Amino acid sequence: MILAIVLSMSVLALAFSGWLAWRLYGKETGTPEMQAAAGALRKECAALQGRQLAALGAVSAAAAALIYAALALFGARGHIAAVQAAVSFLSGSFAAALAGFIAAQLSLLASVKAAAEARSSVSRTLAAALEGAGAGSIAAFSFCLSGTGILFFLLRGLEEPQAAPLKMAGFCLGAAFSAMFSQLGGGIYAASAGAAGRRPGKKDGDISGEVAGLAGRNDACWRLGSDLFCSASVQTAAALILGAGLWPVFGAKGVLFALAARASGLAASIAGLFAAKGPEGTKPMSVMNRGYAVASGVSIAGLALSVYFLLAGNMWLFMAGFIGIVSGGLLVFTAYYYNGPKYRPARRIAEFSKAGPAAAALGGISAALESAAAPVVIIAAALLGSYYCGIRGLEAYMALGAVTPMNCGFFGTAAAASGLFASEAYLAAAGALGPIAGNAAELAVLTRQSEETRKNAEALLELGGTTRPLASGYALGAAALAVILLFAAYMDSVAVLTGLTFESVNIARVEVFIGGLLGALSGSWFARRF
Repeated sequence: MILAIVLSMSVLALAFSGWLAWRLYGKETGTPEMQAAAGALRKECAALQGRQLAALGAVSAAAAALIYAALALFGARGHIAAVQAAVSFLSGSFAAALAGFIAAQLSLLASVKAAAEARSSVSRTLAAALEGAGAGSIAAFSFCLSGTGILFFLLRGLEEPQAAPLKMAGFCLGAAFSAMFSQLGGGIYAASAGAAGRRPGKKDGDISGEVAGLAGRNDACWRLGSDLFCSASVQTAAALILGAGLWPVFGAKGVLFALAARASGLAASIAGLFAAKGPEGTKPMSVMNRGYAVASGVSIAGLALSVYFLLAGNMWLFMAGFIGIVSGGLLVFTAYYYNGPKYRPARRIAEFSKAGPAAAALGGISAALESAAAPVVIIAAALLGSYYCGIRGLEAYMALGAVTPMNCGFFGTAAAASGLFASEAYLAAAGALGPIAGNAAELAVLTRQSEETRKNAEALLELGGTTRPLASGYALGAAALAVILLFAAYMDSVAVLTGLTFESVNIARVEVFIGGLLGALSGSWFARRF
C-alpha cells in the first residue's frame, strides 16, 4: 500500500512537470531575431548534448561490462547477481542522464520564453523562467523516486525488505557515474566557447561564439539535473539500508519510510512552486521566499504524516526530521546572507572595490572563507541533535537488546536528512534560475532588444545570481549530512554480508589507507580535465 502511494506520487509529480512544460511551450516566442537566435542555440545544444549522450552511453556500457566480469569471476553470489548489478548500474546511469537531459531541454526552452516575456514585465519573465526550472527539477526527482521505488519492487523488496536495499547499490553507482561524467563536459566547453565569442576581428553579425557560450551555460542545468538525481537516489538508498537495520522495531515500515519521506518532499516542492507568484511589482526574491516558506510548511506536515503512519508516531524521530528542515532553512539563510546584496559581506566587498581590483579580490576571498564557518556549525549541530533524538526515541528497544545504539542514532540522522532533502526540488528550481536568467539576458542583448526589455531580463539575472548560490549552499550542506549516512549504510551492509560486527574503521590497515589515498587523488585527477 505504501509503495503504491509512493509510485502514484511520482506519477502525479511527472504529470505536474509535464503541465508546467506545456504552459511554458504555449508562451510567445518573441521577435524574428529572437527566433533566429533561439534556433541557432537549439542546434548548438543538440550537438553538444548528442555528443555527451553518445560518450556517456559507451563509457557506461564498458563500466557495466567490467562490473559484470568482476562479480561473475570473483564474486561469491554467482552469475545472476552479476547480471543484476550490471543492469542496475546501467539503469541508474540512464535515468540520471535522462533527468539531466530533460532539465537541459526545459531550461533552454525557458531561456527563450523568458527573453520573449521580458518585453512585457518582470513578473511574466520570472513566471516563464520558474516554470522551466520547476518542470526540470520536479522531473528529476520524480525519476529518482519512481526509479528507486520500481527497483525496490523488482528486487523483491516487499518480500525481502531487509535484503533489497543492499542490491540497489548498482543503481546508485550508475547515477553517481553519470553525474560525475556530466561534470566533465560543460564547464570547459562554456569557457572556451565564451572566449571564442569574444575573439578579436570577428565579423559583424557572427553570433556563433555567443551561441556556443549560451549552450555551455545551458549545460549547467544538465549537470544540475544529474547531480540532483544522484544525491537523491544515494540518500534514499542509504536511508533504506538504515531502516532495514531497525527491522525488529518497525519492520518493513521502517524501510519504506525513506520512500514516503521523498514522496512528501515532492508534494512540498510542488506546493512551493504553486505559491511562488505575486502581483505585478512584487520583488522577485519575495516571490521565491514565499514559495520556500510554503514548501517548508508542507514538508513539516508530510514528515508528521510519515512518522505517524510508518514510525508509530515516535515524537523523537519527528524531532530529528524537524531538525533537518530547520537546518535547511538556516543553510538557505546563511547562503543568502553571504550572497544577497543588502547584507554586510556583499556591501563590504563593494566598498573594497573602490580601492581597486586587488582589494576587491582580497575582500571576496575573506568573505568566502568566513562563509564556510556557519554551514559547518549548522551541519554539526544537526548531526548531533538528530543522532541524540534517534537514541532517545528508541532507547526502550536498546534496553531489550533488539537494536544497537549506533543503528538508532544513525536512523535519527537519516530522518534529519529526509527533512533536509524535503524542499530540495524547489531549491533546485531556484538554482536553475541562474543559467536560465543568464541566457535570457544574453539573448535580449544579442538580438538588440529595447532598453526596457533588457532591464526586465537583467532583473531576473540579479535574482538568478542570488538563488544559484542558495541552492549550491543548500546542496553542499545536504551532501555533508548524507555522507555520514552513506558511511553508516556501508558499515551496516558489511555487517549483514559478513555476519560480523563492524562499528569502526582502522586507518592503520594498509587497504584502508590506500583507499583513502586514492579517494583524495580523485579530485586532482578530475581537476586536470579543466
